[in-house]
Amino acid sequence: MNLPINCYEGRNHPINPNIWFYYFIRIFQLYTTKIVLTIKDELNKVESLRMNNLNKFLTYLKRKHITTFIPIDLAKILKVSNKTIINWSVELVNNGYLKPRLVNKRVRSYEVLIVN
Repeated sequence: MNLPINCYEGRNHPINPNIWFYYFIRIFQLYTTKIVLTIKDELNKVESLRMNNLNKFLTYLKRKHITTFIPIDLAKILKVSNKTIINWSVELVNNGYLKPRLVNKRVRSYEVLIVN
C-alpha cells in the first residue's frame, strides 16, 4: 500500500507532526474567520438599530414640535428608560441636533436645534 509522503508508516517511519500542526492551524483559521464575520454582522445589526432609534427619536421631536424637553418626561411618554433618552440625547448633542441646558453645572433639559 502506498501512503502519501509524510504520513504515518509505522514504527520505522514516525509521523511527521507538521501535518497535524498545519491541519489544526488551518481549522483554527477557518473558525476564527467565521467568528470574526459573525461578530461584524452582529455589530452592523446593532449599529443599524441604534441609528434607527435615533432617527425615530428625532422624528418624534420634530412631529410633536418639541423645542425643549426633560429626559424623564419623554421617557414616560415613549415608554423607554430615562437612561435611554439621556444616551440618545448625548449622541444627538454630539452631532449638533440638541443643546443641553445646564442648571448648577448639570444637564436638566435639552433644547432641540433642528428646524420643525
